[in-house]
Amino acid sequence: MTRMYRKTNETEITIGLEMTCEKDTALNLNSGVPFFNHMLHAMLFFTKLSADIECIGDLDVGTHHSLEDIGILMGEAIKGIYSEMRGFNRYACALMPMDDALVRVVLDISGRPYFVLEGLDQNSLSELQQSLIEFLHACCVNARMTVHIDVIRGFNRHHIFEALFKAFGKALGEALTEKQSIMSTKGVIG
Repeated sequence: MTRMYRKTNETEITIGLEMTCEKDTALNLNSGVPFFNHMLHAMLFFTKLSADIECIGDLDVGTHHSLEDIGILMGEAIKGIYSEMRGFNRYACALMPMDDALVRVVLDISGRPYFVLEGLDQNSLSELQQSLIEFLHACCVNARMTVHIDVIRGFNRHHIFEALFKAFGKALGEALTEKQSIMSTKGVIG
């Protein structure tokens, strides 16, 4: 299991991540934010990662520091996982519906960080919803992935975010599927 630790004046976080078979996925999620735990569970289920996440954060001032710092560590842990692999699919795309919501995630574990999210009016989001996006951004940048997310439709924010996290998890799980060779014309990732 890849383990990471981070302590700042705002948070203290430990994360353990491990690739598993779907039936063997084990989750211990304690971010301090119940809705975020729900989103992490949805994402990790589709990624086929076992996780142990413990966070003590300054939730009295909001969710931003905790979720962003968890994203930083999770991204570093994901990078640690694929860095130890001989080869992996690298590219993946997932479409995920949830009632009124439809979200597409396209990603490339390229070694080059880039994050785009379109189709969601970020000016009208709650503080928690903005923090969920910060988590995804921090995770993708620190895992050194290129990720494009399109919210195609939806009006219920719970459905939109759950579809988004599930699509991200599904695409990430597919991209991390082991192969016998490096999927790069350069012969290296990065």
